[in-house]
Amino acid sequence: MEKQIPIAYDLAYLKTLLHNPDRRTDINIIIQPNSSPHIGTLCSLGLTFVVARRLMDLGLDISITCDLWDRAKGEQYTINNTVYQRGLRDTGRFQKMEEEFLSNKEIPSVLRDIILKRDFFGKYLAPERNSLAIRAACPKCGLVDKYGTKNVYADDGLSVSFECPDHGRFSYSTQTDANRFQFNCQLFNLVLALFYERVPYNYIETCGSDYAGFWQEQLMWRFLSKPTIIVYTPLISDWSGSKVSKSLYLQNTAYDYLFNAEFFGQKWNSGWTNLIAFSAATAYIICTSYLRNEKSF
Repeated sequence: MEKQIPIAYDLAYLKTLLHNPDRRTDINIIIQPNSSPHIGTLCSLGLTFVVARRLMDLGLDISITCDLWDRAKGEQYTINNTVYQRGLRDTGRFQKMEEEFLSNKEIPSVLRDIILKRDFFGKYLAPERNSLAIRAACPKCGLVDKYGTKNVYADDGLSVSFECPDHGRFSYSTQTDANRFQFNCQLFNLVLALFYERVPYNYIETCGSDYAGFWQEQLMWRFLSKPTIIVYTPLISDWSGSKVSKSLYLQNTAYDYLFNAEFFGQKWNSGWTNLIAFSAATAYIICTSYLRNEKSF
């Protein structure tokens, strides 16, 4: 009897998409450490381990990488009509870090290629300014030119000169200082994709479905010869259609009005607490079952 290819909603289908199933497959999730502990993050984390467990059951060599994006915005200022910011690392709020992603040996060539093609990429990733948000923190005060408007690039793409409003210009090499560079979401997404094109193992990304459609499949994939395999979690929205995490990120009091509302006969804050507790418990069961190498959960 001929063996059937698994249907798409069975996670075994992912095995048929891997470029080399005999090699290790890394499943990656990126979390901002300043993100609210909302149900969306918990679902993405849980899905990462569900995918890993299913592929392990098929005999694949699986690893999981959870990247904490410590370059996320911590503080923001406007100085002489230029927007500057300090990342979480530079504010001292996030100090415990794993080996940095940007220290990988493939990154210098990725970074140099992006800089050499910055005019091309800028038309798509930053059409308003036609320039890429390539950044680096001032070595003295940690300030970052948010949009890279004052950057000066070497013709060979081997270095970038940045400007601090207080301490003047400073330069970093794309070959020896790659881990000092910073990017906005759009550009970091491209850096990730180009990096994983060059590694010898397979790569699967899990993320929220707000990235699906134009953002990934139509925009990012046009730059890739080996498109990234992406597994999306459902988008969790509030009553207005806005993503819960985004509303909390833009204004941490966005849902305060609900604390006086009722939720199935109870005050909303009680229902919300129960919902988060249920999600956390589910994520814990999934993750610990994976670590214990259990066959089902």
